[in-house]
Amino acid sequence: GGFCTSIDDCQNRAQGSLGSTSADGESRVLAEPYFSTDPIRSPLLHNWTKVFVRYCDGGYYSGDRKATLPGINGKPMFFRGRYITEALVSDLSTRYGLGSATDVVVSGCSAGAIRVFAHLDAVAAMLPQTTRVVGFPDSGFYMDLDIFTPLKRFVIAPTGQVYLGISTLGTCAS
Repeated sequence: GGFCTSIDDCQNRAQGSLGSTSADGESRVLAEPYFSTDPIRSPLLHNWTKVFVRYCDGGYYSGDRKATLPGINGKPMFFRGRYITEALVSDLSTRYGLGSATDVVVSGCSAGAIRVFAHLDAVAAMLPQTTRVVGFPDSGFYMDLDIFTPLKRFVIAPTGQVYLGISTLGTCAS
């Protein structure tokens, strides 16, 4: 899914599956490879509790903007990835025991992996200090080469205000 690169791009993405879960079903079957419950296919993770956080943010869940922006057809746009993450960890802790977990693995692929690189420390800070939290990013690291560098940017308003930025979620991994 990558990330949105301009206000127009964010508005367009917000209308489809890259920016909204409104068209998703109530459940999803998760299996191969990491979510498999078969000990042969997933010898390490087959009996772990797993949570799938569906991509829909467009900014690595990094937004820290409380106010909305007007979007297409007057629908508001939200840049609240930080608050989504805080609510997710709170809900999982309260309702499903995440707060008493001894070990937590935060993973993602592509844009999700960038999120792991950027926000693992912030997620760990939301859990008890006794919880061992590790990251398992699957791709998402873009080297500083001419082919990638121009693609690394933030959504910036015409006034210069940054709407999305990797460093907006508290303490970030370095």
